Amino acid sequence: MQTTIEVSYDEKISPACVKTTFADGKTIQADLPADKGGNDTAPNPVELLQAAICSCAAMYAQRFFAQHNLDPKGLTMKTEVNFDEQESKIETMTHHFTLPEGFPEKYRNAFIRTVEQCTVKKNILTPPDFQVTLD
Repeated sequence: MQTTIEVSYDEKISPACVKTTFADGKTIQADLPADKGGNDTAPNPVELLQAAICSCAAMYAQRFFAQHNLDPKGLTMKTEVNFDEQESKIETMTHHFTLPEGFPEKYRNAFIRTVEQCTVKKNILTPPDFQVTLD
């Protein structure tokens, strides 16, 4: 499946603000912090990447609960991110889940395996071929 994603610039908001529009019409914005030339009006691209990873892990966790008819009430997730400012690179991300009281012990390892199957993580571990062209 191939899709097209369009990016436009909105200097009215910030000199570095970009709006990304997906084929189905959904949009997101990204900006840079003031010290990098933006106005910090939206997450920066690395923050969006972090959000994609976290959202994916959380959705896989939620799906696990639904598939096993478990009540997710009390399930929480926090992610610790270690970022190398000098290299501008995420070094580590650790998802910390708090499972609801009464979560079956027999499902603990399966839960971890399920969360580790996150599609965003898979794309990072086996990255796509990135290309740049000029029209």
